[in-house]
Amino acid sequence: MLDGLAFLPVADVKEGMRVLQESIPDGLESLVEYFDSTYVNGTYRFDHILILFI
Repeated sequence: MLDGLAFLPVADVKEGMRVLQESIPDGLESLVEYFDSTYVNGTYRFDHILILFI
């Protein structure tokens, strides 16, 4: 389900994450929370990767 976020328009990703958090199966809460805090609402940035290729 997490990979489906890649197909949403950027403006809808946070809402899609909220929907996922409400419908995840038991036992996957920590994975979804990590993904959310790292990639969706967190501070992970790709700037440092782009610098390597410039």
